[in-house]
Order: sequence, then C-alpha cells, then structure tokens
Amino acid sequence: PEKVKQAASRAMRQTRGYKEALLNICMPYTSRQELLNAVSHIGQGVRAKELRAEDVTEELLSNCLYTAPYSQVDLLVRTSGETRLSDFMLWQGTYATLSFQQVLWPDF
Repeated sequence: PEKVKQAASRAMRQTRGYKEALLNICMPYTSRQELLNAVSHIGQGVRAKELRAEDVTEELLSNCLYTAPYSQVDLLVRTSGETRLSDFMLWQGTYATLSFQQVLWPDF
C-alpha cells in the first residue's frame, strides 16, 4: 500500500546516517520459512561435504538467516494491538524486549 511505502521511505530518509541501530521491517515474512531456508542451506552444505554435522551450531544457523549478520533483536515492536508474535522473528527475538502497540504501523 502507498501509505506503507511512504512511511518506510520517510523512516529510511530520516535515519540514513544513523549507525547506532538497525531497523528491520519484514513484510511479507514468516519465521518458519526463514528457518526452513536456513536448515535447507545447511543441509546442502552437509550433503556436499562442505560441512560436518558437528559444524552445525547456533551461530551457523544465525548466519544463515535473512537478518545475518545482525541476527539478535533487542526490541521487537508489534503494532496493530495484537499481543502475539505471529511467526515473526522467532529465532532472532528470543531475548528481545517485546512491545505491543495499539497503533497501526504507518502511524507508529
């Protein structure tokens, strides 16, 4: 939707020189698909003998996710009034502070 594109564009312009944090906006996205892709990629490496089973670690899995190399999330904000993660950044948000907001994303 145009309103979402405008909000994302405004956020990118306003923070383009900011180096302290990273803002990820994930749409459309499912954590399950991301994890399946990562596991499939690792499995290909094992089958090709580029990796051994003992090489498979949390760090390797994190490095195969869409958000690599920024795989840990400090703050996860859920807009729209929903109080659930809805298959969103499940691996990266393990230790995140969760913030559930009543407003919709473009108005946040």
